Amino acid sequence: MKSLEKGELFVLKENNTLCACVVLNSDYNMGYVDVPWNIKCEADEVLIPHALAVSPDCQGLTTLALAYVMEEGLPKQFSKVPIDSLEAAAKRLHDMGYEKVGLWGISKGAELALTAGSLAERKVFQRR
Repeated sequence: MKSLEKGELFVLKENNTLCACVVLNSDYNMGYVDVPWNIKCEADEVLIPHALAVSPDCQGLTTLALAYVMEEGLPKQFSKVPIDSLEAAAKRLHDMGYEKVGLWGISKGAELALTAGSLAERKVFQRR
């Protein structure tokens, strides 16, 4: 609700159907403070995506973004990251009619995707 009140929630509508939404703001985790970025700018000059949702009713590649660390209510460090949230998300997508579910991530997200892909039962990412 805070993002809506602050004007940080952006939506994509097509034919009066809500297709996607994203929260963009300049908030960042303290873990990024000492990163040597190639571009020098003030924090308020950068918009960071914090949440992305895409409706399965819209055409194209359906994506589901899952945060698993350093967000409100989630662990502050990378340790003992369970893959059950990915398995639950895959099951939900299967229940919605999607037959194939893939994993993709950047940086630590890539590590999570590879770990989950290697540990989860194969049937988790293929419709039963």
